[in-house]
Amino acid sequence: MLNTIITSIITSSLMTIAVQAVLKNGVKNYFDKNLEKFKERLKKEAERRKLDFERKIHDFSLYSTKRHELYPEMYKQLYKIWREIKMIEKKSHIIPSVVKTAEGIIPYYEGLGINLNEEIKGYIKITSIEWSANPENCTHLISEKIKGYLTSESSYKLNEVENYYMDNILYFSDEISSKLNDLIYAMLLFVLQINNTKIVKEKIDEDKIQDDVEIIERMFKKELNIGDYELDENK
Repeated sequence: MLNTIITSIITSSLMTIAVQAVLKNGVKNYFDKNLEKFKERLKKEAERRKLDFERKIHDFSLYSTKRHELYPEMYKQLYKIWREIKMIEKKSHIIPSVVKTAEGIIPYYEGLGINLNEEIKGYIKITSIEWSANPENCTHLISEKIKGYLTSESSYKLNEVENYYMDNILYFSDEISSKLNDLIYAMLLFVLQINNTKIVKEKIDEDKIQDDVEIIERMFKKELNIGDYELDENK
């Protein structure tokens, strides 16, 4: 009887140990399998994030390259047209000490780099007939005609500058876009003011436009020197 009880206890203990061992191994296998699955998912997620990051870097690189192309060109066009606009009054005015005959008017303007079309040349030839009778009135009429011609050319070029900006607007920051809109509009009003157009109600300050041209130059330089990731973080 005692032997039976002892045997039963031993058998029961061994069964318990066996069950515990099986359970322990089962739990371990369960966690091992899930750990491997987790590692695999983590690996795939890491690869996905890496590819996404590389794609963004590539996109940023393309964006940055395009911006480094557009900004200098945009400023070059702005600076060039503003320089031309500031010279309209001086270029259009005939200097009596330089132009002493009617025949010297066309060569004078061409020497200043003004590309005279046939219509303007015809006007100069007809108007200069009165040179000997009234040279002052003659030079005044021709100077005004040339001024109108140059302001018209400048307005056309400003329109081209605006079209260049509008065609590439996605690459310009909000701050620069706002400044460009205001600056181009101010330049146009200044051109109309030079031509004595009545549509301009208030006097446009030339010095203010000059300051804004210098400000936008600094804005362009600043953004070109800032990493794209910094610009992106500020959005």
